[in-house]
Formats: sequence, structure tokens, C-alpha cells
Amino acid sequence: MPPSALTTMLPTMLPVLRFDAWRKIIDRCRSIVPDCSFNIAGGEPLMHPDFSAITSYIHSLGHQVSVISNGFLMTGAWLKKHVPLLSCIGLSVDSTEPETLRSIGRCTRSGRLLERDRLAGILDTVAKIGRNTVIKINTVVSALNKSENMSRFIREMPVSRWKIFKMNLFRNESFSNEDIVVSDREYRDYAERNTGIRLSDQDAALSVKTRISDTCEAVLESDLHAAYLMIDARGFLVDNTLNDSYVPVADALNGDLEAGLRKLSFNDELYRSRYSV
Repeated sequence: MPPSALTTMLPTMLPVLRFDAWRKIIDRCRSIVPDCSFNIAGGEPLMHPDFSAITSYIHSLGHQVSVISNGFLMTGAWLKKHVPLLSCIGLSVDSTEPETLRSIGRCTRSGRLLERDRLAGILDTVAKIGRNTVIKINTVVSALNKSENMSRFIREMPVSRWKIFKMNLFRNESFSNEDIVVSDREYRDYAERNTGIRLSDQDAALSVKTRISDTCEAVLESDLHAAYLMIDARGFLVDNTLNDSYVPVADALNGDLEAGLRKLSFNDELYRSRYSV
């Protein structure tokens, strides 16, 4: 297992694990992989009541900690407090078109959007405060945005890395996104249109990197199965290769986490292709 592969996710819906539980999970992770890094994702992790305490704790231990957010709660005060703690800030931006954002659900219940100008302001503020903080944009390609082109916007922003993902099928007894899944060809069309490179079927199976400006690298990732080590909202290490959902394989809080890691499906080649220089 790569030494920096162990990451964790925060819950965003009640009931939530509070700081003491996450501190124990963090300590257990770092005892197994001493130089691990932590990526706090969701849902929307900024909604967690202990986000600041958890982030500060990881940073105080000398580990890298990053966050993936939709950006709605990133006020000026929030950025001033948290950017210095974060090695990377990733914003989930699937489109800059208001109608597309609403169709995807990237809006509040009242219909409020993270408008393009406010998004640009957040990115500029992060760049000014966090001179050593990597700024990343994550875009998930689905049937709702597959025909769009975001490359000009990305090039105009202080973005270091643009990750373009193919939407994964996810379904369980209460939810399915099957109706907006894109084909491999549709994903490649989007990736090629937005980056200017040509992809083969073999390229699409691994992480592909290309520079789209002097300061920004695009990373194309069509398959996220077995590419992450994830701890879910309940504190369970999960495997996303066993069906179309996330299957718990170990209780990271109270169970045998090392045994869970040994039986977890993990694609070392795919991971290394994603993070190699």
C-alpha cells in the first residue's frame, strides 16, 4: 500500500461521529501508515460541526490534510481560518451554467447557486492566502453536462489541477443515478474537447495527465473503483468494487482496521498513476 494512500471522509448528515471518535480513527490510521495524508470529503464536509477541530488536529500532527467542498460555506472568515491548515482545497464544479447546476442539484433548496463570480472570488482568495495550498477543481461528467466546455474558465482561474471524472454508477435500495450515466465514448468526447488531447481505450483505463496551461494540469480519471481508501460517515472502511455501492469491510473506530485493509480491494497501479509526477 502506498504510504500516503490512507484517507478519510467526514459525514455530513445526522447522526454524526463527533471529534473524539474521529480523533481515534485518525490516530489508528497513522499508527498503521505513519506518513498517511487525509482528504476530508462528503457530502458536504463543511457542514460537520467538528470540521475545524478535526482539520486542526490532523494539521497539528504534521500530516497533510485536504478538503473537497462545494464551496457554498466558504466565507472570507472561513478561508482566513482554514486555508493555512490545508495542503489542498478542491472545489466540486461540474458546470458554470446556472441551468446545468440546477439540474445537477448544485444549488440550495431555495435555488441559490454558487455563482461564477463568487466562485472566482473564492479561488482568488485561496491563492492569496495559501501560497503553498494546491487549488483543485473536480468535475464529474454526466449526461447533464457532457456537451459543455469549461476549459476557458479553468484557464482563467488560479487552478493548479483540474480533475475530470467519469460519473460512476451508484445504486442501493433507496437511490440510483443510472439515468444520468455517460458512456466511455461520451466521457472521452468531453475530456478531449476540454483538454485538446486524444484518448485511446487503454489511456482511459488509467489516470491521464496533460497540461492545459503553464500553471494548470488536467487529470482524466474514468474509473475510481479501488482507487481510494475510504472511511465512511459511520466510521467504516468501505470497498467500492464489490457492487454498485460502498460495502463496509472493517469498523475503523473499534474493529480490526489492519485486517480490513488486508482484504480491501485496492488498485495500486491506478493509485500510483493518479499521484505520480
